[in-house]
Amino acid sequence: MTHSDGNRGVFPILPGIFCSGDQPDLPGVSAPTTACSECGATFEIPRRRKGRPGKFCSDECRAASKRQLQALWRAAHAADEVRRGPVSCQICGTDFPPPIATSGRLPRLCGAECRQEYTRRMQAQVRSRRRRRKAGFQPGKDGSR
Repeated sequence: MTHSDGNRGVFPILPGIFCSGDQPDLPGVSAPTTACSECGATFEIPRRRKGRPGKFCSDECRAASKRQLQALWRAAHAADEVRRGPVSCQICGTDFPPPIATSGRLPRLCGAECRQEYTRRMQAQVRSRRRRRKAGFQPGKDGSR
């Protein structure tokens, strides 16, 4: 069996060898090996795998690496939160310490009582807006909200 390639001539096609770069596991050819990033054990990289090469020899090593990275991130960002100093409550104005390790926004209220008061105030604002809208008030016409 042969294959014609235009001007270059005729080439034989060998069974079991593909023209593309993807080679299946060939008998007698060992797969490349690499070291695990977590434990250092060597393991074979599967040939049929596409995408980014594997860094870990097992799921246990992958999970251990993830836990270690999360702990490092939390430790690094906990120092940032402590450096900010105390946070003052929006309702009562008392200062309280921020949480040790958080991601995102810092808390604005010191406890359950202030959260209830904050909720009451927000609900009162919503009721007031609804009453004004029902009465025909249009924001921005007279300069007020």
